[in-house]
Amino acid sequence: MNKKLKLLTLSTLLAVTVSGVGCSLFEKDIEEPDPIPRIESPETSIEEDRAAQEFIKNYFVDLFSKSAEEYTKNFIEGSIPNDPNDPNSLAKHIATRTLEEGDGNPEVGIHFPRIVEFGGLAMLDYKVMRDNGGNPMIDASYIGKTGDSFLYYVKVDVKATGLPINLFYKYYEQDENTLIFSQKSEFGEEDIGNDEKQLLNNRKELLDKLVAEKDYSERNNIRQKIREIEEKLNFDEIKVQLKYDVEIVREGNAYKVLTQKEVAYKPSFKNRKFILNNEFIDRLPYLDVNIQDENNIFQQEQKVIQDFFNDLLKLDRERMALLRNEWEVSLGRFERFLETVGINTNLYILEEETYKDRFSILAFPLQAGLLRLTGYENINVTVHPGYSKNNKVYFVKASAIGESATGIIASETLKSSGVIEGEDIYSYDYVVRLDYNNERNLAVSSIKLDEFLKIN
Repeated sequence: MNKKLKLLTLSTLLAVTVSGVGCSLFEKDIEEPDPIPRIESPETSIEEDRAAQEFIKNYFVDLFSKSAEEYTKNFIEGSIPNDPNDPNSLAKHIATRTLEEGDGNPEVGIHFPRIVEFGGLAMLDYKVMRDNGGNPMIDASYIGKTGDSFLYYVKVDVKATGLPINLFYKYYEQDENTLIFSQKSEFGEEDIGNDEKQLLNNRKELLDKLVAEKDYSERNNIRQKIREIEEKLNFDEIKVQLKYDVEIVREGNAYKVLTQKEVAYKPSFKNRKFILNNEFIDRLPYLDVNIQDENNIFQQEQKVIQDFFNDLLKLDRERMALLRNEWEVSLGRFERFLETVGINTNLYILEEETYKDRFSILAFPLQAGLLRLTGYENINVTVHPGYSKNNKVYFVKASAIGESATGIIASETLKSSGVIEGEDIYSYDYVVRLDYNNERNLAVSSIKLDEFLKIN
């Protein structure tokens, strides 16, 4: 009996123990592992997209801090500039993979600024434009994710400095092996004048010094001297938009450029050697009236053109006949007659060899059959697409009120007899060019009448 009681007691204790352990196991909270933190990207976050855009803008500002000629060696070798003393060093923006795998290979996916023929110029230097707030005019649009990288379509608005094509081929030569153009070191006696030759030699010396200079504050001084020489050599400036596909990757907490390539059908190194390869470039209007400084220029030049045409209202049919004769005789006689009738010749740039072509007597507003122009309804001035820093060209569309005559001679007394037909509206389409005269004042350098119509 005692034996059975002991067994029963032991069984009861075991049951209670197991039951207690089981309850404690089921009641205990299970600890969950910490969630993996979500890494935001341009694909998932507006803030990250903005951060990526800001990075891309800073990258292109640094990329275009040097001219195409300063990048010549990098372009040929595919070497990425990596001077720690350079405040605009490109390498700090470049992905580790690109530096390790592509640096020193001409096919590296970083497309440096290069010499390109476009818009009548061989473009040699590019400066990123800024808006009224001082912000770089660079638009980066997110396209999508490709593997671990994020693809952006980037448009960079720049002012491009270069030489008119005829001067470029006069001053530059192409290396037979690399096919890359560089400024000539020597010129034949018959090629250019001594003053021109001296300026070019000085520019060449400064350019070589610029590339070798390690003091980056001194580099800016050298660049300024080069710009001053280029002004004297008739270097021109246009506005263009450059388009690139840019892949960026995340390295730690920062973005880096994996590739930055021209948007072109044939973007390979071999094809980028050809200066006519310009698919990635669009022309922009040189004067943007939304930018205050440029709007001021437009207003000033528009006034010169409007004053020029308003002055010509002083010519009636009789004076026009006299002017035509003086125009045929000589520049001096032509200029004196304009002054005699009260026309401001300071608004004209007149040269003996060219005045008959640039100011054709047939282009003056008082056309055959008109007695006089009594006024303009409007003179609309718009910037020509070919406008550049040195080529100030405008479209001018004017509507004028004119009196026409049917007789050989007409006067006010003939109106009642019907000899004078009365007033009509006439439309004029001109191309007008401006330049600076010897006193550095703006004046009209040529007019071309494209169309003249009687409206009613």
